[in-house]
Amino acid sequence: MSDSPVASDGALLGGYARGVAWTYLSVLLTGASTFFLAGWTVRRVGTAEFGQFAVVASVSGLLAMVDYALGLAVQRASARVEAGSPGAEAERDSVHAAHGAFVVVGAAVALVSLASGAALAAAGPARMPRLPATVVLFGLATALQLATAALPAVAAGSRRFSLRAPATLAGVAVRVVVAVAAVGRFGVPALALAHLLGVAADRLVLLGLLRGRVPWFDARPARPRSRALAQVLGFALPLLVLNVSAQLFAVVDLVVIGALVGAAASGLYQVASLLPLQLAALLMIGYNVAFPALSGTDDAAGQEAATRFLTGVAAYAAGTGLVLAALLRADVIEVVLGRPSAVAEDVVAIFCAVCLANVMLHGLVALLIARGHQSAVARLVAIELPVNVILTVWLVVALGAPGAALATLATVVLMDFAVFPALCGPRLAFPVLGTIVRHGLAPAALGGAAAAVAATLAGALAGAGAPRLATGALLAAGIAVAAGLAVLGPAGRATLRGAFAADRRAPAPAL
Repeated sequence: MSDSPVASDGALLGGYARGVAWTYLSVLLTGASTFFLAGWTVRRVGTAEFGQFAVVASVSGLLAMVDYALGLAVQRASARVEAGSPGAEAERDSVHAAHGAFVVVGAAVALVSLASGAALAAAGPARMPRLPATVVLFGLATALQLATAALPAVAAGSRRFSLRAPATLAGVAVRVVVAVAAVGRFGVPALALAHLLGVAADRLVLLGLLRGRVPWFDARPARPRSRALAQVLGFALPLLVLNVSAQLFAVVDLVVIGALVGAAASGLYQVASLLPLQLAALLMIGYNVAFPALSGTDDAAGQEAATRFLTGVAAYAAGTGLVLAALLRADVIEVVLGRPSAVAEDVVAIFCAVCLANVMLHGLVALLIARGHQSAVARLVAIELPVNVILTVWLVVALGAPGAALATLATVVLMDFAVFPALCGPRLAFPVLGTIVRHGLAPAALGGAAAAVAATLAGALAGAGAPRLATGALLAAGIAVAAGLAVLGPAGRATLRGAFAADRRAPAPAL
């Protein structure tokens, strides 16, 4: 038994379910406000002007890759500081080095935004007079978000997920109030200003909450020590490679389809893949709540037991949701497109399989990153990307847009079930392929069976389209919960109760 404080009191998954609930609440608040404000703005300024905002937001969104990579490094270091692990003082220095790096990046983005706005204003875009102001304001919002990105990462790494909800609520409230009051008069620059003020409100509330609960974190940026900065960048760079690889996967598909089939097919492909990708992303967000707990302990057996359990739960949930979407894909397309499309249905079904495979492997990847082996995972990109590009071109030529989805599926299956176990398996003390089959495929199959029953009942009880989807989702949730609790057995149900219990860790030791 490890002497890690997290492991020794049996609290590795203590508070996990509550952390998931707080995280999903923040996601729901952000998503609902974004959806509402998009509709509100389009109705007042039209699609053309709103398109300017969407383009600026998309370009700024590319910087989220830096946020993800450095943010995950901060989460891991914060978790180890909180756990009082060996080298906690060095981990604290890493957190502050990353915080300093975030501030520098934020300042650079602010300068680029101001310069870009000035250049656009000097060019005098007669057809887009509001674009310079939109670029400057949204750029400053992105700069502020990056400069303060260590705050939510420290909150997550310290497993204080409840702090994010009030901060998110404050940001959403400010964003909505400002946008509703000003968009009608000032157009999309007002929406960008609302985003800037919303970020400021979010971060100010979070900063105030962290001060009283994470006393070891100093929010005042300082010049980072070179050794600490090198350590945190060394951890973050492989994660940046992984994130860029994930983005390139989507870009390659859309570019190849657009070039070989046409822009309409590319748009259809993107819309059809949206539901499976969003379902998988939602499950992975919930799974990632366990990352600080995995990072904060050196108890290998505890990490592996938690990973097996959570992988089984995630695979079971993914099997239920994604198989249901695949079985009711005609209804999914009817709701999304408003018309039938055999091509779109094929893409939905294939992407459900792609996302299911990714969910099954996600826990093992998270475990490797928590142990500091992210470089081993990043090396897989050298195989993954070339294989995907070759298969995508070949299969799109042969099969059209569904060929790109098949190429992604073939690449994912090859990487998850052959290359990953062969190259990363030696870094784990248990059989990787056996773990994927037992704790990934088997629970996913059980979830798929629950989905099949729900889809059959929904087909008999409800009409096509949204009614059948809603009925199927409700039935699948009920059947899956009942069957899942039965299959878990006494030991699994005890672990689940522990995950729903409060987090009873000892306070972080003073440094």
